[in-house]
Amino acid sequence: MLLKLSALTFWGVVAHMKSVLTSPSTTMWFNRSEIIPIGNGRLGAMLLGQFPDEVIPLNEDRIWSGSVNDSNNKNCPGALPQIQEFIWQDDLQSAQDMVTDNCMATPLGQQMFQTAGNLILTFPSASISNFNHSLDLTTALATTIYTANGVQFTREAFATNPDNDIVMRFSANESAHVAFTAGFVTPMTDPTVSTSSNILKLTAMGQTVSGLVGYINFVVEVEVTVSGSNATILSGDQTLEVSGADEALMVIAIDTNYIRYDDITGDPQSKVDSTLSAVRGKSFDEILKTHLSDYQPLFSRVSISLGTPSSNSFLPTDLRKNLPGGADVDQDVFSLYTQFGRYLGIALQGTRKLQICKVSGTLLRILAGAANILSTSISRYIILPFVSSENLKTSFFQMNSWLCEPLNIAETLDPLWNLLKDMAERGATTAAEEYNIHRGWVAHHNIGI
Repeated sequence: MLLKLSALTFWGVVAHMKSVLTSPSTTMWFNRSEIIPIGNGRLGAMLLGQFPDEVIPLNEDRIWSGSVNDSNNKNCPGALPQIQEFIWQDDLQSAQDMVTDNCMATPLGQQMFQTAGNLILTFPSASISNFNHSLDLTTALATTIYTANGVQFTREAFATNPDNDIVMRFSANESAHVAFTAGFVTPMTDPTVSTSSNILKLTAMGQTVSGLVGYINFVVEVEVTVSGSNATILSGDQTLEVSGADEALMVIAIDTNYIRYDDITGDPQSKVDSTLSAVRGKSFDEILKTHLSDYQPLFSRVSISLGTPSSNSFLPTDLRKNLPGGADVDQDVFSLYTQFGRYLGIALQGTRKLQICKVSGTLLRILAGAANILSTSISRYIILPFVSSENLKTSFFQMNSWLCEPLNIAETLDPLWNLLKDMAERGATTAAEEYNIHRGWVAHHNIGI
């Protein structure tokens, strides 16, 4: 739903933001629905700030199509002498044809990163006003505020690295007004949605691509707790319905059977159970405090000042970045853009100090963040990975990693170093099996997980 505001309401919201926005170089905000990404390196979500249906795409970096596979072409060693001879004869087309027939991966098609699906939150319909959708880069906290029927509603969300989950809080400035229904939509294979008391659960598998049957299976669990004397949670066949609450706390855990590139024997259910158990009984503020103790020391290393903010610095972010005159009318937008890049570096790859970047933790970020949102016939959305979202060593590694050291978040490169170790291990086998090379290792154009 694209929200439209009158000119009077718009400038009223801008005036409010000018009074409360202490640092326009570290706060993004919008007066309409807009994607705000949150993540902890392994998990990711996109908050659109929609009403009455909020669609939240959920990602976990080990949900991929296909399965463990040896793609090395065993015909290549025997063909290499003739390929080399064609090259010496400057018959490059014949060399290419022979490479295509004998040395390409088996199967030729590549596997891809895939989404877990969408969490759908449906709120009671009403006309809304005073809409504000924001991301505080200093806390990695996304907030959506709006007024409906005279009541101010607030949604808050963050992805926590220490507790390894996504946390949301729904509140209102009047008691017993928090109400919504939660459900799932997913394009993945063999999905099952179920509920149990206050838990909404999705299980599914990665898709079959290029003849490789999907064997990555995953579990998503959403645990909801409510407060208030009138608060209830109704468990349906495939939905949870919250009503009459003063406040609702939602914790989202996702995990897979992936252990490493040659081992997918993990138990996603036990991992999800452990994650939820670790935070059960904690309040939103307690989980947030732990998150901030991990996130802020890393993010706060860099501050950027390009002079006194202009009045334009308090406009919605989408307007700021398109102002005629650029830096001449709002130089601070470049500070915001740089800090947003640092935020994404942390959110997409996590941090080193809690060692979530080991083999069982965060994988290297891919281009999945640049997802396409396609509307379906039931007015829901499915996130499709961009250009298959495989790891292209010729571009994506560099695109997603170059800023980490210049912007003082070098720890977020740990997934890259760990991936290179795996590539060297697997690449030594490829070098031997495809090229008769028994010293060193080789890697081709793209890789998966």
